[in-house]
Amino acid sequence: MALKGIDLALFPIVFPLSLEPVYQKWFFSLPDKNTTTWEDITQAFMARYKGNIQTQTSLRELEILKQGENEGLLHI
Repeated sequence: MALKGIDLALFPIVFPLSLEPVYQKWFFSLPDKNTTTWEDITQAFMARYKGNIQTQTSLRELEILKQGENEGLLHI
């Protein structure tokens, strides 16, 4: 997030105003220690939504997913 002319220290105050109501509810449910700095907010978000982080996939894992030549979309 970058706002021209806004001090970085004000980001934790301005940020929740940019959120949809459901995400504001998440933000305001955080302990105060998790909303003190922009870094704290980032860490809280990453901890909550870590499932959205892409992790490395090995070649072996990709080979397992490879569709065989005689396999259709639905293989029962």
